Amino acid sequence: MHTERAPLLAAITAAILLAACGGTDVVATADGSVPSPTDGSVTPTDATPTPSEPREAYCSGTRPALTLPSPSGTLCAGEVAERIFRYAVCACESFEPTGELRTDSFDSDGGGMTVDSGGPVGTNGSFTSSSSTLDIGGTLTSAGPTVRLTGSGSRIGGDLRAAGDVSITGSGTVERDAVVAGDFTGIGDVRVARDLHQPASASMSGVTVGGATVEAPVEIAPPCQCGDDVLDIDAIVAAARTDNHNADVDLAADAYTDLVSTNVIELPCGRFYLDGVGGAGDLTLQVNGRTALYIGGDLRVSGSLNVELGPEGELDVFVAGTLDGTGSMSFGDPMRPAATRVYVGGSGEVSLQGGSAFVGNLYAPRAPISIAGSSDIYGSVFGRRI
Repeated sequence: MHTERAPLLAAITAAILLAACGGTDVVATADGSVPSPTDGSVTPTDATPTPSEPREAYCSGTRPALTLPSPSGTLCAGEVAERIFRYAVCACESFEPTGELRTDSFDSDGGGMTVDSGGPVGTNGSFTSSSSTLDIGGTLTSAGPTVRLTGSGSRIGGDLRAAGDVSITGSGTVERDAVVAGDFTGIGDVRVARDLHQPASASMSGVTVGGATVEAPVEIAPPCQCGDDVLDIDAIVAAARTDNHNADVDLAADAYTDLVSTNVIELPCGRFYLDGVGGAGDLTLQVNGRTALYIGGDLRVSGSLNVELGPEGELDVFVAGTLDGTGSMSFGDPMRPAATRVYVGGSGEVSLQGGSAFVGNLYAPRAPISIAGSSDIYGSVFGRRI
């Protein structure tokens, strides 16, 4: 997984809904096992089948990559992430930011240095923004019928690529080229720094073009790879139900379905399956190796959820159901956003809530994602509608 140009969504009017679980304090034992809650509510299972790949091999220095089934064959998790997480935000249907939206990027190999451009945004549908401030550090690509910007100020740091009509009201700047298949209308101070590409049949009015106006056919391909053609999350979780390393660490699949109070769980390197995660308390996951967590039901919690990623930690979370929560969240390492990946298979709304720092790449192709409050999101957000 490339980490050099991880997009950053900063100060979005947004919400984060990976809140938490509860229960009594749960800490791994010295040998790395994860005990069940000490309140007697859960009994470990001894019936977990032996996984096809032993944990020792998976966690060795020459370990093979985490592999995932897909319609095109088996892919490693890094390949999947590179294909999916190419934008700061990608929406299968539409993206409708309000309030304030800023995206940029940084070089995580260069000590967190912010680069001059980056943080592209894509949608297979329309892009409609009434944001008081819209500042997209990279290219905006819309394969839908309209791009409509009506806020007080809009900046697109890369190209504007639109398959339909574009309307910009107020102050608006495209710092590179505009490639527009439909009509392009500006009301106010609207500028394109370089060239405008449009079909001969389309019109342009109220837009200052710094370079050339080029008449040529325009085709904009959908930027977001949506549906199960990339990743079938349900199938991945179903396979992990009987093919996991739970027995190696004495982890019961139903251990954390109904927890209260505070829970600290150290997950060692390996692939682990849980029926679900739910409760009213707080949950901290400590990850120090390469860990994959598969959840057969919902991740539905109401306290706080914290993921503490060690220097060698790397986490993939696959949720077959819904990601739902209401508390605060601290997730991963902002300097290593590519090391945390969350895949959601359900269609229920995912909400990223204010006052939180979501770190990682979130993939929920069937779910609407709502973002509210003031949130810093380090990584990438991919949803059905945003």
